[in-house]
Amino acid sequence: MIKPDLLGTVTYIKSGGRTFPVQSGYRANCNLEGETANHSYAIWFINKDVLKLGKSCECKFKFSFSDNEGFNIVVSEGQKIELNEGLLKVGELIIKKILNEKLIV
Repeated sequence: MIKPDLLGTVTYIKSGGRTFPVQSGYRANCNLEGETANHSYAIWFINKDVLKLGKSCECKFKFSFSDNEGFNIVVSEGQKIELNEGLLKVGELIIKKILNEKLIV
């Protein structure tokens, strides 16, 4: 089982260019709010298999390369992560709890 980095609340927006609901286990790219560097991620919904656009739910979040020695992102609780498909923002994650201590300031 993959160990998630974060717990949070995720919302996929209707106006982001996505037209279909999101499946738990989805993988795409993201960036910390206000930054441009893209990072790969995977997300799993808690108690849901599918999340409809415009809805929110609790989730587990994993940066794809956070186990690599050179990974150096630092996050804080309450911080927003923009979820993207290519250049389009399709959602947002608000960090509720940091599980991976390597990501703490």
